[in-house]
Amino acid sequence: DAKLDDRFKDGELVNEGPKTRFYAGAALVSPEGERLGAFCLNGTEPRSEGLSQQEREQLQKYAEKTMDLMVQRRKRLRDKLSADNVTNELRQHAAVATSLGDFMYQQGDLVTAMRLYQESVQTIMFVEEQGQGAKPPAERQEAMVQLVTLFSTAAASAVAVVPSDYHGTSYIPEKTKKDLMDRVKALYEPLDDTSERNNTVVDGIDGLFYLRPKIKGTSELRLLPGLVFSPVFQIDVRKVLQQHNEDKRRIEELDFTVPIEECSKATLFNMGQIQYHWQNQETAMQFFHLAASVSHKLSPLFFDPIDISCINNMAQIHLQFGQPDDALKMLKETLDRGNRTLAAMYRLTETEHGDENHEIPLQYEEKDCLRTRRLRKKMALTILNIAHVQFNKCDYDDSLKSLGNAVPLLDKKMTGKKLAAIWYNSSLIFHRQNKLPESIEYLDKFIQQASGLIGPDHLQIGDGWHEKALVLFEMGRMEEAMTSIDKAILIRNLHLGEISSCSAESLELKGKLFMEQQNYKEALVCLNKSLEIERCQQNPKQGMTLELAQTLMDLGRAYNALGNATEALSSYEQALEWAQHFFGPDHAICARISGIITGIHQ
Repeated sequence: DAKLDDRFKDGELVNEGPKTRFYAGAALVSPEGERLGAFCLNGTEPRSEGLSQQEREQLQKYAEKTMDLMVQRRKRLRDKLSADNVTNELRQHAAVATSLGDFMYQQGDLVTAMRLYQESVQTIMFVEEQGQGAKPPAERQEAMVQLVTLFSTAAASAVAVVPSDYHGTSYIPEKTKKDLMDRVKALYEPLDDTSERNNTVVDGIDGLFYLRPKIKGTSELRLLPGLVFSPVFQIDVRKVLQQHNEDKRRIEELDFTVPIEECSKATLFNMGQIQYHWQNQETAMQFFHLAASVSHKLSPLFFDPIDISCINNMAQIHLQFGQPDDALKMLKETLDRGNRTLAAMYRLTETEHGDENHEIPLQYEEKDCLRTRRLRKKMALTILNIAHVQFNKCDYDDSLKSLGNAVPLLDKKMTGKKLAAIWYNSSLIFHRQNKLPESIEYLDKFIQQASGLIGPDHLQIGDGWHEKALVLFEMGRMEEAMTSIDKAILIRNLHLGEISSCSAESLELKGKLFMEQQNYKEALVCLNKSLEIERCQQNPKQGMTLELAQTLMDLGRAYNALGNATEALSSYEQALEWAQHFFGPDHAICARISGIITGIHQ
């Protein structure tokens, strides 16, 4: 009976819609061992006896048959996307469509980018004799090549005039950008249902540890955290644009760039990135998984840049879903494969150019450095992800060790944002280990370096100031903490507005600072404003949140200090009601709150 099961009793399907009372499911397990969902039965009447053994076996057979069909479907789709019989004309148009999609993605138009990626995939899957889809007309192909050329030329010519306060990528002057984007959007009929889509890509520092886990009774405070492998893959279309003679760089020197032959898997990865920005984690996982399977088909080598990116992003989503062990297993297998590939690449150089003492001439060592740079960078990002999982599992020593292991893999061209992420993450670990001076030292490094990379008013800088205020508060340095929290509130209000959960979080901390200074009136102003914001964002179906209960406890303390017993009791009694529901009436925290209430009555 779903009404009597803690896992289901508060669900929408039980209380609304079909009003499910009976449920039975058999897991859909992929050949890779991933649990993708369930083949399930449900009904409106409870069944206390459950399923018979025969019914259980039949349900399992249905699940296995369903999985077989899903695997066959994936194989057919993968074979089409990686087919060798795709003509150069179609492959080049697919690459151009993906390149245009990349430009629109970078300029923040995710809806048009997705439409271009869809056209790219549909072009690759076109098989003339089977009549699938419509072959893009020659005029359209030529128009899209011209647009990619214009975007590339505009970005190249704008390098010398980038404003000093610009901290993003691919700068193009506003008027030129708008004209080009309008011309790209004109390739498609307008859509009416895009208003609710998150159509922006936040350019910040990827790989920062996420401090807001989803637990029962807490509110969601922020959009999904940025993926460590956040850039979209670009296609090397220099030959198509006849720019190969102008740009002599090897493809190994171009980060997140792949040859035209690997367009389909890059496009699928990019589609996964957009779905993630749209908060569709499950759909993003499907695209990453499909891209990885196409990747295996095309690239039998140990290392493949898209494959390693897909696995890392899927691992991060597993972590968000509360599956750290699954995430860690995927990441360690990926790192092991990368290590084997790196060793093989160095052995090849030694075999070809080493002398009898196994020493390699300097010029070949320099070539090795260039040849392995992309692999080393992606291994460093994988280690950052491993550190995040270890942090999530409270393995702070191992997490700090992993961060240290990532640093040697970062060469001079990679030290900016990734090193800033290491400073920030290290500060969080030191905070958890109660090494507060070290935490402040690394937070200062992060704020200084990140401010130069993404701007001093970026939202992530605001997060850094909030964390610094919290550490300073615990150290008893109240004046410095107050300066930091004011900066955090200013930045968070600038980006999220004054009625946001992040602003409420900072206001609550500011209220605590005022209380430590015995300025209870100012504390009440901050805490009541924080409480008002939290109540506005409260989900009526879920009841009070953990954040709201904590604010009520602080309010009770402030009111009590000012001698307002009535308001103090009201705040403590609401907090007690939540604690009894969340922890159970016999929990120690409930006894503590009850003791405070008794003391006020006396």
